[in-house]
Amino acid sequence: MNMYQTLKHHFADAIVNNLPAHPHPDILWLQDEHKEPIGFWKSKLTEKEQALLTMLLEKHQHTPQPSSNVEKRWMSWLFQESPNVPQGKTVRFIHFHLDRSIDDYESFQEVWASIATNETAILWIDQHNGLIVTEETEEETPDYIGFVEAIASDFYIDLSLLIGSNVEVELSKSQFHWERSCFQAAIAANPSKQVFHEHEAIPYFLLDHLPFEQKQYVINQIITAEIAEDHELLKTVSVYFQQNLNISAAAKALFMHRNSLQYRIDKFVERTGVDIKQFPQAAIMYFLLLLIERK
Repeated sequence: MNMYQTLKHHFADAIVNNLPAHPHPDILWLQDEHKEPIGFWKSKLTEKEQALLTMLLEKHQHTPQPSSNVEKRWMSWLFQESPNVPQGKTVRFIHFHLDRSIDDYESFQEVWASIATNETAILWIDQHNGLIVTEETEEETPDYIGFVEAIASDFYIDLSLLIGSNVEVELSKSQFHWERSCFQAAIAANPSKQVFHEHEAIPYFLLDHLPFEQKQYVINQIITAEIAEDHELLKTVSVYFQQNLNISAAAKALFMHRNSLQYRIDKFVERTGVDIKQFPQAAIMYFLLLLIERK
């Protein structure tokens, strides 16, 4: 047990749980060796204990707090159980995750503002996660890939996004929590993917709640050990799915001749008995490939 674990164990009763790391007069916010925030209720610590913790742990750098009235209303609505529904009819949430923390939050927001097509509010949940609230309009869709690439270039970090669905403001709180759960499951399973849409993240959420034994049983029903070890074949099928079952597009993405890809797919169908050229069977196999990735 290292020093950080020892401190967490010793002051377990004083540690703040289930609250965002926002400034609070009754909470002493510090950070551990991974720069993750740890909050301690001051009322449960003596002055000497507070001084000791401050000496041993670094002070936590807080993320920007809501400044505009719109941001404050959304923060209260989503995180502080406020009964006051924000103004507007429909919204879309854009969830983001940073693989490490940044220092210049203002520049981050400037990059987003440069590609945003309408008025938005940015809410920071913690140093690694946040939310962009945007009103649904008929304006041009923002360049999400361009945003991710710009952040990677400016900050040397990896950024992942989940583009949520358009939802009525009155129903937005439950939609937010649903999308956030799906996003967390998706980035844990596929951290290299830059942009998810809600429907793409749902399978990862479902897989997270499937017991391991059932996952293994489903895989073994169709995928033999020989096929599971044929990584090149599985990659071919995966790219075929990514290209929406389009042989020509998949062949181009794989840098191979269309006839060669067709031969591989035919062999896969023959070996598994699943005709992935037909959408219902392709959908099943797509799900199985996700299961294999999560093993």
